[in-house]
Amino acid sequence: MKDQNEPQPPSDDSNGEEPVCIPPLFMALLHPEDYPQSVFIKALRPLWVSSTYQAILEEGRAEVRAEEARRILKRIGTRRFGIPDAEVDSAINALIDLAVLEGLIDQIAEASSWNQLLAKI
Repeated sequence: MKDQNEPQPPSDDSNGEEPVCIPPLFMALLHPEDYPQSVFIKALRPLWVSSTYQAILEEGRAEVRAEEARRILKRIGTRRFGIPDAEVDSAINALIDLAVLEGLIDQIAEASSWNQLLAKI
């Protein structure tokens, strides 16, 4: 038997426009067998459309793009200059600006070493 003071999920006849309290989401996470899937969707909908959540997603996407650019830079650079030493590898890993990373990738053909390439930063 459930405690009467325990937060309850929104009813299934909700049209999704009413605000949803976060505690039902936590209760649903703790006891998923007691709550329908729609509780999760209704509870998360306001979070998905929030500007904060969207900013977090965009930041994550930017980090993924920068990580991919670092991977490409290392791959192409390794073919041209050899395996980067620890100092060069650390310098590349510290780069987070996608425009800088893409610029370095574009300049690989003109450089003769890792150090010369990274000096262009």
